[in-house]
Amino acid sequence: MPGFLSNIFSRSSCSNNTSSSRARASSSAASIFSCDSNVTLIDSKTSNYDGAKKQGLQNPLLSDSVTQPDFRTRNAIGRSWPNDSNSDTTDPRGPPPPYVARVQGSDLTDYRRPITRKGLKENVYYEILKKFNTVILVDDSFSMYGEHWKEAGDALSKVADIGSEFDQDGIDIYFLNSQESGRNLKTSEQVISLFERVQPSGGTYLGQRLDCLLRDYLDELTEAKQAGKKIKPINYLVITDGKPEDELDLEKSIVDVARRLDEGNYPSTQVGIQLVQVGRSRQATAFLKELDDTLESKYKVRDIVDMTPYYGEALSPDALIKIMLGGIVRKIDKTKVQLRGTSSKV
Repeated sequence: MPGFLSNIFSRSSCSNNTSSSRARASSSAASIFSCDSNVTLIDSKTSNYDGAKKQGLQNPLLSDSVTQPDFRTRNAIGRSWPNDSNSDTTDPRGPPPPYVARVQGSDLTDYRRPITRKGLKENVYYEILKKFNTVILVDDSFSMYGEHWKEAGDALSKVADIGSEFDQDGIDIYFLNSQESGRNLKTSEQVISLFERVQPSGGTYLGQRLDCLLRDYLDELTEAKQAGKKIKPINYLVITDGKPEDELDLEKSIVDVARRLDEGNYPSTQVGIQLVQVGRSRQATAFLKELDDTLESKYKVRDIVDMTPYYGEALSPDALIKIMLGGIVRKIDKTKVQLRGTSSKV
């Protein structure tokens, strides 16, 4: 095995307990949401995808040949809305259009087509994900309406396919504003069923929402350590269009978590955060890059953040590896990769 991969597996194997640790809801008085609110959950053991059954679809994870409905048009009409962070107004134009089937010769991209299982199994990098719980946080603020929401759906489809393949417990998905969430999701049908129920609205308070999830995990981690137990490390994937309204809270939350991990002498891979930017805002890119590149030296804490722009269908295989692993494997975080098109080895 190459030295780089040996290093990766060595650093990722400090905590390999297979017991599931999931972010639990807790209250935050300063937040616009309540972490202990009643949420609607999809459970992998009980949920199904009635729409897919009615259409006679097979499990898309088991076949690449099945014609899938295109969900690009399900949640976004394609027009841009102003970034009205203080508005919770619903779309005056009514609900989004229904699914449309992908037809032969259509110029619509089939965002629901999963990556082939063969390709995943052949890629040894993704095997690292078996040691981690994968949690995806999707920005559903008003600024995401339109093209950004389409990109978010595309990004979610790609990372969820890989995450659910290698996280044996299934993945967890949360949103910034919506009370909808899913735990232990293991199929594309479950992920899409969840995503289609959410419409962008509200502000971009990423710092408060991520802080809630991080603190829940750290509290569970502390309790497990006191009891002499170990829990799986966690890999957060945050899909957002960029600069939040509580940027100082976001920075402080990340630094506080990194400091607690250092003080507790936890493995360097215990917590990772990958910021996946949709859209092309240069201001947002600069802010997210600053979180990636400067917090370690500025605050003298461990580096737990990576940032990767998302380029949709043009995304290279190496860039997808970086998205999935950059937050938990420092060498991948620091390695420059070709983000578009075909790529060389990471």
